[in-house]
Amino acid sequence: TLVWTAGLVHVRRHRWRGDVLSLIPWQLLSSVFLLVPLALLVEDAASIRWEPAFLVNIFFSGAIASGLCVAAQVGAIRSLPAVTMSLSSAAVPAVGLLSSAVILNEQPGGSDIFGFCLIGLGILVVGLADRRQAQRARNIAYQNGMK
Repeated sequence: TLVWTAGLVHVRRHRWRGDVLSLIPWQLLSSVFLLVPLALLVEDAASIRWEPAFLVNIFFSGAIASGLCVAAQVGAIRSLPAVTMSLSSAAVPAVGLLSSAVILNEQPGGSDIFGFCLIGLGILVVGLADRRQAQRARNIAYQNGMK
């Protein structure tokens, strides 16, 4: 959470010279340098089957899914309130839970469902607060326009 918050503050306050898409290659390159040595230490390299489908999945997960998601998230961070963005990002595990239940027929446990409900409640509370704040701002703007 601390690293996420620091990144969120940095993205919101940094003066960007280029577009968000120019960051993707650097993000992917830095993650490769960190994760490949770790994977080689932890995993058994002989058990990897280097088949075309595996390579397509690696490429899709790394370059397309991660890269485009980073670009979309940075764009959202720049335009949405910090609390809204943080809680919306918390919905990712909930979407994963629902997807695994629907696609893979996995049965979520009680703690999974409880966590899902807490995430949904948090998003609802923040959404309602944002809505009230926007309504107040419109009312003030309307009143100032009437004077």
